[in-house]
Amino acid sequence: QATSVPNSTSFCTTIITATCDGIECDAVGGAISEATLVNNSTLNSNFVTCNGDACDADGGAISGAPLVNNSTLNSNSVTCVDGNCEAFGGAISGAPLVNNSTLNSNSVTCGGDDCRAEGGAIWNGGGLVNIEVNNSTLNSNSASCSGNRCSELGASVTAGDGSLILDCSIFNTNTSIGNCTGSNNIRSLGNNIDNGTTCIGGNVTSDKPNTDPGLDPAGLQDNGGPTQTIALLPDSPAIDMCISTCPPPDTDQRGVLRPIDGDGDDVAICDIGAFELEEGFNNIPGDANADGFVNLADLGVIINAFRGTPAPGNGDCNEDGFTNLADLGCVITKFRG
Repeated sequence: QATSVPNSTSFCTTIITATCDGIECDAVGGAISEATLVNNSTLNSNFVTCNGDACDADGGAISGAPLVNNSTLNSNSVTCVDGNCEAFGGAISGAPLVNNSTLNSNSVTCGGDDCRAEGGAIWNGGGLVNIEVNNSTLNSNSASCSGNRCSELGASVTAGDGSLILDCSIFNTNTSIGNCTGSNNIRSLGNNIDNGTTCIGGNVTSDKPNTDPGLDPAGLQDNGGPTQTIALLPDSPAIDMCISTCPPPDTDQRGVLRPIDGDGDDVAICDIGAFELEEGFNNIPGDANADGFVNLADLGVIINAFRGTPAPGNGDCNEDGFTNLADLGCVITKFRG
């Protein structure tokens, strides 16, 4: 039965799994199967596994959702073990549209002769289904295999026989296999960053292949808003470079209005990826108002962030991954020295 997940921060944890054992068995959708919408949600550390000859496992967090929007999918995984087994879509299987979202450290792994591991973050679900990725950040996803004649494809995305359409998105992996694969067609609408060349080959002048996207090395954290995101560094090549197609969306994943003039040239242009850099943004834990100091002025901003208004700075003073009332005492302690 189709479901809608409109607002579910920390929606799923490691207790949500899908497993199967046996020849040609199928395991799908570690957390969600056949949702109509996943919005403003966090799906973290879900997994799908199968064990058996020619078994199939796909969709570490989601199997089947027409739209994933303003959401974070982190450390989800798909694993299969045995000959001819298949592991697809570490975070998502069969989501035609991924918008304004962060997919971080998801993985697919297979072990066995002739096994296949494809789409560390996203797999199209098979056949001619197209995938469109807009204004999103895909970071540190991976696909790996072990066994004779095994295959590992698409650390970030595998489109199968469908088309992969990319717009104003970041693809960054620390593996050697490349971010994207699509046997039929990979089409860039421009303004994408790939730290390799498999998603974008340089045919569109506004794309940036072989480019470090300048992501915050602290990685996924509470930067304000309902879900964790990965901030841009002040010198990131993503800043003010989503030139032709934004807005929409009118906000970034956190709810910060787009566009903002991030490079100081007095022209407001959207940033590439799920995060829009605001003037004065910093990652000092507790400096919720981004004035460069942790003091009593941050308390009201933290309270507002807890109630749903994005903080311009980092309100997560105690660095537990969330901006909430527990950070108030931390701010007072830091202010007192």
